[in-house]
Amino acid sequence: MSSEFLAQILCPGCDGLNRSGARFCRHCGTLLEGATLVEEAREIIGTPEQIMQGFRFQERLAADLILPGGWLNLDRCQELLAARLECWQIVLRNTPSMQPLAQRAVLIFDKALAHVRDLQHNHPDGRVPLPSSAGSWPLRLPQYACSHCGQGNRLEARFCQKCGALLDRERDAPPVLGLPTQWGLGTDKGRVRRHNEDSVYGQLLECRDGRKAFLGLVADGMGGHQAGEVASQIARDTISQYVREKLCLEPPLQAAQLLEEAVQEANRVVHRDAQLDPGRKGMGTTVVAALIHQGQAHIAWVGDSRAYLIDEAGLVNGQNIALLTNDHTLVARLADLGVIRPDEARQHPQRSVLYRSVGAAQVVEVDMRVQTLQAGDLLLLCSDGLSTYVPDEEMARIILESAETQSACRALVQAANAAGGGDNISVVLVECQPM
Repeated sequence: MSSEFLAQILCPGCDGLNRSGARFCRHCGTLLEGATLVEEAREIIGTPEQIMQGFRFQERLAADLILPGGWLNLDRCQELLAARLECWQIVLRNTPSMQPLAQRAVLIFDKALAHVRDLQHNHPDGRVPLPSSAGSWPLRLPQYACSHCGQGNRLEARFCQKCGALLDRERDAPPVLGLPTQWGLGTDKGRVRRHNEDSVYGQLLECRDGRKAFLGLVADGMGGHQAGEVASQIARDTISQYVREKLCLEPPLQAAQLLEEAVQEANRVVHRDAQLDPGRKGMGTTVVAALIHQGQAHIAWVGDSRAYLIDEAGLVNGQNIALLTNDHTLVARLADLGVIRPDEARQHPQRSVLYRSVGAAQVVEVDMRVQTLQAGDLLLLCSDGLSTYVPDEEMARIILESAETQSACRALVQAANAAGGGDNISVVLVECQPM
């Protein structure tokens, strides 16, 4: 914890302490404009000398956390977490008024410490690649999100520090799971193709029970004489309409079942139209779709369009980006079987030959996955026009350095074009935050 911990605002209404920058007292809701700024942490009683000594020790550890070349020092990370855990254990023993907060803190830092020890076991050299934003690691305590303004508040707060609203623990849940509050779309024909046969979709939908769900989709069409464009549009329109209609059913379908049925319906319509119109014979499309509902992303895919999870903290797998789908291509299958290496698969001349697509047969096998989301996670859906030309790590860097989702989509498309733009490029990017 930084030295800002010492600077707090004294509420004129109840003499309670609030963090620097708060507009309303979290204890009584009083407006804090013009209130006195004090230079002590009065709410931590018991053994303040021990606690502050521990916090200063943490600052010294944090200074050595980053190694030259952009690596995370796991030994220092373990010491830092252990120091924070010890400080909160002191608070738990000596400060009855803060026991609920301290109990939660002890559990969180103990779990984080166990995770870092696992990383040390898997990385004997004591280092892992540094996340893009070390300041966003999930090492701080979770907060309650105000249902009026969305501001996070400490667990023991009674009033929102931003808008002054009374916090309701049954209504203002901790923002661990989230729904999209912003998303972006992007599609481009690239620098080689004459037509854009991709289709994209992203929309926040309302369920019958009043809850929100988000549907995002990327479809990459194939077929001569612009039939691929028709196939991807049919898939987009069929899936989005099916989901919108079924979300209003009573009782509602399970999200995974709903999305899988929607893709199957799109397959039926594309296949039927291809059989009826000789000019569209053989048309088909890939599909990757995500239905985000109650903090979970239900992902369905057919073909080689992909879904990625971008985690700014990067503590799950040591990287900022994780591929959530597998390609239904012959080359990817050969790589899975060990016939060719993954690096050979990426450059293979037949890497885009699919063995499964929407519309190729009367029935299609749809792969499904459920991914739990946390506030701040980003979900990327894209066609192979992006993933073929822009490495995963570069996609993550572009997204995390962008100001918002729409500008990130534009930057991703530009990066794919700059790398050759040999195919249509389509992206849907969703940022998940508390609602």
